[in-house]
Amino acid sequence: MKSTRLFLLGLLVGWIQGSLEKTWSFGGPAPDLLLLFLIWLGLNGHTGVGLWVAFLGGILQDSVAGIDLVGLHSIGRVFVAYLPEWGRLALVPDHRFAGFLLVLGATLLQAMIVISIRQTLTPGDIWGLGVLYNWGFSIILNGGVWLLLAFTL
Repeated sequence: MKSTRLFLLGLLVGWIQGSLEKTWSFGGPAPDLLLLFLIWLGLNGHTGVGLWVAFLGGILQDSVAGIDLVGLHSIGRVFVAYLPEWGRLALVPDHRFAGFLLVLGATLLQAMIVISIRQTLTPGDIWGLGVLYNWGFSIILNGGVWLLLAFTL
């Protein structure tokens, strides 16, 4: 695929992610499709496009979802977009398993960045056992979606 198509697809995924977060009614965090798309871009050698998708897709996600701190998720996603480049150093031969490990690491890294910024700007907003439940549920959900897609496509 060409870079322009991947970029536009990434913006669409960012809009879908924001809509999903706004309408998610199952409790807990929604599956992070934009994070999974960024890891897929990085594993396929499109890190440059991934950085733009991370930044602009994160802003689009926050604005569609109605989050007060617009751009908060894009900061965490820019770090996540570089993880597949660093993941090549892990020397894991299976592409699907390497992606799964990257999804787990990216979920934790992004959550730590977002929670750190939210705690700095709005103290007492989220903390305690709720954060651990959110992390655990996000890891299970994102990892499950990645494995489902990796072994069916």
